[in-house]
Amino acid sequence: MGDYTYICISINHKTNTIMLISESIQKPIENELDLFERALENRDKDAIKLYLKKEHYDEANLHTFLNERLKDLDIKSKKATKFKNFEATIRSGLKSLAGKDEFRPAMMTAYFCFDRKEICLTDAHKLVVIPAPDLQFTQDTYMYVDKLKNLVAQNEEEFGNKFPHYWNVIPELSDENIFDVDFTQRDIDMIRKYVEVCKLLGHKNMKIKVGLSFLNPVKLLEVIDFARSIDPKCAINFKARTQSNGHAMRLNGYTFLVMPLLGSADDNFFQLK
Repeated sequence: MGDYTYICISINHKTNTIMLISESIQKPIENELDLFERALENRDKDAIKLYLKKEHYDEANLHTFLNERLKDLDIKSKKATKFKNFEATIRSGLKSLAGKDEFRPAMMTAYFCFDRKEICLTDAHKLVVIPAPDLQFTQDTYMYVDKLKNLVAQNEEEFGNKFPHYWNVIPELSDENIFDVDFTQRDIDMIRKYVEVCKLLGHKNMKIKVGLSFLNPVKLLEVIDFARSIDPKCAINFKARTQSNGHAMRLNGYTFLVMPLLGSADDNFFQLK
């Protein structure tokens, strides 16, 4: 039903004039799902909690509610922005992909492997390998951003720490026992909305189920966003050797990897596929 416009007027019969007194617009009544969507757009945590209570849900069975209702929302896609140059790529990778554990300082860097001519960024839950055949380093090098926001490069002796053999965890995608996991834009948008709801409500135990695997949605989105910054229109297709191995994707010489979470018998997950 469309909007209604109400106009109040006054007629002066002596002067034969009409005066506009007031004008108001009556908007159609929103349905319950519209109210929930509006609460999300406004990031109104209290309104979301009130809506959940009205629908007889709470944070304990939040995933049940999201599995029932989230797919019905009108979700807008996030626009991807392509990296401007190589330094921007490394800086973004250090911010979103590298580790944050100060007890593992090597994993807080962008590691250039001289023998393989590539750069790796990982936090042990996700990993990205960037081809760097033209990088002019003559040995293994560790890159990081210092306190002055400068991009610093040190060799292994200067850095005093060693990066793990990351290539051992990347699955061989040429094997026969490969299964594909395709993420449509709608899938990615729903994952992003799922993460948004959980963060607003302070729900930290987030996981999505894809096939028989459980993935951390935050880690997955970080990898997808990085891939889309390399190629904004790229298809998101991960492959894995088994359901318990890392899910890998290759794009323009880059390798992307997301490690699965351990399975769980409870219902606290978002069922994507």
